Parts: sequence; C-alpha cells; structure tokens
Amino acid sequence: MFKFVDNKLNIAEVWGAGFKLFKQTFAKVWGFAFILAIIAIAAELLNAFGVKAGEHSYPGAEHVPVGLILCVIAVIIVVGLLVLYFKAVILDRVATVALTPDASASKSVKHVLSKYLILLVSMIVLICVILAAGGILSILFLLGKGVGALGLIIWSLFAVYISFAFMFNIPLILFEDKGAVAALGDSFKLVASNWWRNFLIFLVPGLIVVLVQILVMYIIRHDVGDYIAMGIISVFTIPYFQALILVQFNDLKQRSKSK
Repeated sequence: MFKFVDNKLNIAEVWGAGFKLFKQTFAKVWGFAFILAIIAIAAELLNAFGVKAGEHSYPGAEHVPVGLILCVIAVIIVVGLLVLYFKAVILDRVATVALTPDASASKSVKHVLSKYLILLVSMIVLICVILAAGGILSILFLLGKGVGALGLIIWSLFAVYISFAFMFNIPLILFEDKGAVAALGDSFKLVASNWWRNFLIFLVPGLIVVLVQILVMYIIRHDVGDYIAMGIISVFTIPYFQALILVQFNDLKQRSKSK
C-alpha cells in the first residue's frame, strides 16, 4: 500500500514518490495504458492514410472534399474523448490501487463513467479559454494592431501557463467531487503560488521522454515502426505521469493547508 504523506516534499522527493507509486501500481493499470496506446496508434495511422489518400486523389488542397475533412475531424474528436476517459481511468485506478491494492478495475471504470460529463465540460471550458485568448490576438492582428509573431508567442506562453495552472481539474472532479468550473478554479488556487515549481516537476521527466522518443525514432526510421514504438513507450509513460500528478496533487494540498 502506498502512503500519501501529510508533509511537504521537495522536488526530488516528488519525483521519487511518483516513481515509487508508478512501480507499485503499474501491474494494475498497464492494460488501460495499452488500450490508450492502441487508440493513439490507430488514429495516427488513419490520419496518415487519410492525408496520403487526399494528396494522391486530390493534388490541390482546394480540391480536398469536405467529407474527407469531416472524417479527419471526427477521428480527432473521438480520439480526444477516448483519451480523456482512459487517462482519467488510469488516474483513478492508480489512486485506488495505491490505497486498496485488491480493488477491482471495474470500480474505476464505473467511477470515471459517472463523472465523465463533468470531466468533459471542464476540459471544454479550459480549451475555450485558451482558444478565446488566441481569437482575441487574431482579431487584433486583423485590425492591424501589429501583434503578429509577438502575439503568437504571447498566446503560446499563455496556453502553457493556463494548461499547468488548471491541470488538476481532473483529480479534483474525481476525488473531491468538484464541479466542472469549480475544479478549474480550485486547481488554479493550488498551483498559483507554486506555478514554476509545478512546471519544473513535469518539465524534466517530460523532456526525458521526448529525448527517448527522438532517439527511438532516429534508430527505427520507419513511419509505422515509429508509431508502434511511441505506443509502447506510452504504455509506461502515461501511468508514470498519472502517478506523478497524484503525488504532486497531494503535495500542493499540503502546501495549501500550511498557508
């Protein structure tokens, strides 16, 4: 059984606790990560096939039929919905197994399903906030306010800031019964005074994963092989990051209590 500590951790301790939780729960969650990897690989292959088919059949971009475009959009939406669900299941499963090792997987499946609409609305609100900022900058650019490349940089930085500030909306919905918007607000409160620390905690392992992926792609050098290799890597990385999210979520709550 994994013990979530009731004292604040330093960054190295958060990484260590996250890895420890990952090791203790991986055997119980890898199946869900494997399903997610299969979905991602299938989506990449479908998109690659669709793009190549469009380029072959319709050499000019203006001749690409609306139906093909709608199919690509539909695939992106369906994959997004499935990714949200299975990542939430993995997060819930890691938390459940950490406290009750013999808990059945169906418990997490049903729990996430009962909260899925709230999760979806919360993520849609988050995406709308990010897109709205981009829309405002686009309008300023069209009005000739000289935003241009600087606006793109500002929007990118804003998107990164918001993504990390609101990243704990899912655990707040799953474990503390928060509403879609309330979860975003509470996540911001948890992260606000610890944003750089939170960013660093996820940036370092994220960069390590990216470097491993680049190395693997350099070695394989084959489109289908790359997709499969990335899928295999994600079977391990997704559960790890969900474990890290749980440890950091607990640490931020302890920091919030101590204020």
